[in-house]
Amino acid sequence: MASSLPTVGTRITHSGSLGTVRYVGPVDGTQGVWLGIEWDDPKRGKHDGVKDGKRYFTCLVPNSGSFVRPTAAGISYGVTFLHALTSKYIEIPHGSASLEKVILGSSGGAIEVEAVGLDKIRNNLARLERLREVSLDNECVSRADSPGEIGRTCPGIRGLDLTKNLIATWGTVAAITVELQNLRSLSLNQNRLMPPDSSQLNAVAFQCLEELQISATLITWDEFQTLLPHMPALKAVEFGYNRMKAVSSNTWPANGTVQVVNLDSNELDSFQDVCSALHNLSKIQRLILTSNAIPKIDPPPSDEESPKVDGTVSRSPLHGIKHLALAFNRIATWHDIDMLQHWCLELESLTLAGNPLIDDRSHASYARPFTIAKIPSLKSLDGAAISMRERRDSELLYLSHIAKQTFASVDEKRAAHPQWEALSTIPAKRCDTDLCVSHALVFYHLSLHRSLRISPLLRCACIPDTPTATPPPTPTSVHTEHAIALSVFASELSNATQSRPEHGVTDAPAAPEPQDTLSNRLTTIRIYHGASAPPTSLPADERARYLGQCKTESLRVLSTMSVRTLRMKLIKSLKIPKARQGSVRLWMVLPDGHLVELDEEFAGRDLAYWGVDEDTQFILVDE
Repeated sequence: MASSLPTVGTRITHSGSLGTVRYVGPVDGTQGVWLGIEWDDPKRGKHDGVKDGKRYFTCLVPNSGSFVRPTAAGISYGVTFLHALTSKYIEIPHGSASLEKVILGSSGGAIEVEAVGLDKIRNNLARLERLREVSLDNECVSRADSPGEIGRTCPGIRGLDLTKNLIATWGTVAAITVELQNLRSLSLNQNRLMPPDSSQLNAVAFQCLEELQISATLITWDEFQTLLPHMPALKAVEFGYNRMKAVSSNTWPANGTVQVVNLDSNELDSFQDVCSALHNLSKIQRLILTSNAIPKIDPPPSDEESPKVDGTVSRSPLHGIKHLALAFNRIATWHDIDMLQHWCLELESLTLAGNPLIDDRSHASYARPFTIAKIPSLKSLDGAAISMRERRDSELLYLSHIAKQTFASVDEKRAAHPQWEALSTIPAKRCDTDLCVSHALVFYHLSLHRSLRISPLLRCACIPDTPTATPPPTPTSVHTEHAIALSVFASELSNATQSRPEHGVTDAPAAPEPQDTLSNRLTTIRIYHGASAPPTSLPADERARYLGQCKTESLRVLSTMSVRTLRMKLIKSLKIPKARQGSVRLWMVLPDGHLVELDEEFAGRDLAYWGVDEDTQFILVDE
């Protein structure tokens, strides 16, 4: 190759830099032949194929081209596959009788030992027919060997990494893989391959291939669609870092095997176009769109706009996607999250970190719980699992947020919060004992605090049609936290709906907000210091009798104070001896007289979480 001129498309390496020949010929104002090279690393380039106003070639990446002489020192056109394989995996024996010194790697170079017979180990490692996973990353592979040689030498290869080599065509790739009948995984990252020609692809070259990595190859969407029919077993494809700005409107050929599509770090700006292009991938479960430029999630197409099969609307395979990565895009509104629920009906895992919606400091405190509430099928968000407790708390927080808003009609509320009705109606199948008792608390508080007609949308299947003033069962430790959260939500809901008809009217202009000073943010609570533990329920008469026997004082606290800090503050304020501080117990009195013990399990929660407001009562006992 070195004695003759290369053809356009040939891959070269020069002084450690890889490039593709884009031009072979003279350059005006000079003598002799030049090679116009597009370098893989744009920093090596000087122009985009134009010299002195004349274009000689075009680069895929701007300003990544330059000219070099074909006789320049250090130019290499690569080696065969087996040459690279043997050079890396076979070490020349040192002689069976030779004594060798070996430095133990685990010693950091401090321990050197002498060993005999290492050639036997080298010979075992050099048995290429036993290799299963082979990496020839950056080994200057440019061509296949004579037909049959690769198959005879290393037939057992299942995983092959040819990242950053000098392979120029898919025909060369096929000439290598056709002899590897067990090949399941192939990495061609950072190779610059010419557009595929179906006539050059062996029909069985990729018949068993399940995973293909073609990131940073600058392959186009249409080019890959040419390859897909030749890969009948393909399950996963990585297509990242290809500077792709859009996907073709043509869908992929019908495919029932591909489950994972990775489009990481491209420049895609339309979620709907991506979904449309992937419509024929009936088994897709994971879609990675991290680090693109997607600004919004459009509504899915209507039945009239959806693709049809035999005249009927076909169910989008994206409905079955379970894992979606949208981190580091440009999503900025909650409407976009609502739309995800319509696109991906079975979504279990989602990443959103790095989007304006999540990074905005004003959203930081509720971005995660709102996302959880809006997508009921979600089990993991940004890599963190969602527990049942977190889901319940998130849904309640979201409902309380909705309750504080004003809407002209129910339809307007549905449009603004598509999950509102579903979250407000707890299906019977979710009404376990914890939820039933918690719902009973909600309706009991509503009946006590407001003369309010309770919407059926807020009624659990196990709650009567009309509110009752009969106190609910005493909460147990299992569902105490959820019951309190629901009680707080009920109180907020009552306040939000007071003096407002069912369909809502605009509230009167709010009074000017007071200045945000520390004193304005302090809440006064009442502390009762008892000699013995109180009963779990305190009807009005018993409560008055018990509290009358306690020492009492008032304390002003911040709602951001944790229960643990409050306990320490009370110990200090009440001057409890150090010997008895370990036995201190603290209860919060609910409006209906029930008690909730704030033990160590809840010590990290702040007072705002428990709905503490003016004159909330606490009982402290140091037995």
